[in-house]
This record gives sequence, structure tokens and C-alpha cells, in this order.
Amino acid sequence: ALGDLINHRRGVHLRAAAARRRGAVIGTCPPAVGELRYGLEWSTTRDDNLRKLDAGLRKLRIWPYDIPAAEEY
Repeated sequence: ALGDLINHRRGVHLRAAAARRRGAVIGTCPPAVGELRYGLEWSTTRDDNLRKLDAGLRKLRIWPYDIPAAEEY
């Protein structure tokens, strides 16, 4: 879902924009960012994709992933 949001696929970015208009804060956690960055390492357009990822992440809140978050998960 995070990749779809950043890459404007499957309408995720439109749903996120609507949620923001209603006052929601859109964000993610470091493990999800790590998974995307790992996947980009093997991309033929790695540098372009990393720039796109970094730009997309600047628009999101990055919540810490700590023990209470793990317990909630």
C-alpha cells in the first residue's frame, strides 16, 4: 500500500488525499520503509526510484516502531 501511495497506483493516493481532507494523518513506520528500500536495491532504475521514495516519504509521518507498537500489532 505504501508503494502504491507513493507511485500513485490503484487509487491509493486519492483515498489518502480524501482522508487528509477529513483531518487524518497519513504515515508509516520504519520497517515498511526498509522493505521498500530493500526492494529498490534491485531495481534497474534504483536512483530514480530512491528519489521518488524519499520525496514521497517527506509527505508522510514516520511513526516509531517500538514495543508498544509491536504489542498493538
